[in-house]
Parts: sequence; structure tokens; C-alpha cells
Amino acid sequence: MSGSRDSHESLSGNGVSNTPSPTSVRREVDGDVDGAVEGQTQKTPAKPPRADVERLCVHLADRIEGNGSKRPVITQKWRDAARLMLDNDGRAEDKIHAAIDWCQDDEFWRTNIESMPTLRKQYDRLRLQAARKPGSSSQPVTKQTNYSDEEYTSGW
Repeated sequence: MSGSRDSHESLSGNGVSNTPSPTSVRREVDGDVDGAVEGQTQKTPAKPPRADVERLCVHLADRIEGNGSKRPVITQKWRDAARLMLDNDGRAEDKIHAAIDWCQDDEFWRTNIESMPTLRKQYDRLRLQAARKPGSSSQPVTKQTNYSDEEYTSGW
């Protein structure tokens, strides 16, 4: 059977295998597409950061640096956590801002909240502890702002 092909071969009409070559396979590494073939769509450039998300991230980074720590790098994970707190968790920007101030004024929490993802994870604990009566929780060592106790416990 010289003119017939073996049924186990996967050849196209031109005698070329249909199995993709290693160079035509797309891999996604850290959000980048590697080995994309011309004509295939690639990821669109990221949208500019939202102003409310950036304000929260910069405020937390400023407060962490103001407490004597190295200024943290604001990463995409930070922006995602801030956006999720606003959009998915239903937190208001001013309430998150107040939580940042409270935790960075608190001796215990300032050492534990050094990133936006951690702030999101611990937000309810922070809110509950801030709502406790004065004297039953750790007191701020130094205040960098002049917020009244009422503002700290106003239900953020």
C-alpha cells in the first residue's frame, strides 16, 4: 500500500504534522504571553490605576514610612487588595483611610499591618478592636494626626 498513509500518523494534506511545535505553544508567565504567534491577540496594556485605589495605597505607604520603616513598594497586589476592599467588600474610602490611621497609630497593629493585602485580611479585627472602650485595648504610642477618639470609633 504505497499510496495509503498509516492511520496513526497525524499529517495534514501537505505532509506536515498537526502537532504544535514547541515554539508555537503559548505560555503565560507572570501575566506575559511567551511565544505568541503573529495574529493572536495578546493582553491589552493595563488600565491606569484608579485614583481612589492609589490614594489608599499611597496613604498606607506614607504611614508605614512615617513610623520609621522602609517605604513599601506599591505593587499590583496592593492595588488589587484596595480595589477589592472598595468594590467587593463594600468599604468606603474614608473608612479604610481611618482604619489605616488607627492601625498605624496602634503599637501592636502597626507592626502587623505592613501591606494592603494584610489590611484587607485584618480589617474586621481592626474595626472591632477600635470600637472597644478606651483602656481595654492597646493605646496609640504617638498620634501623627489629631483625630478625636470619636472619629476612631465612629464605625468604620
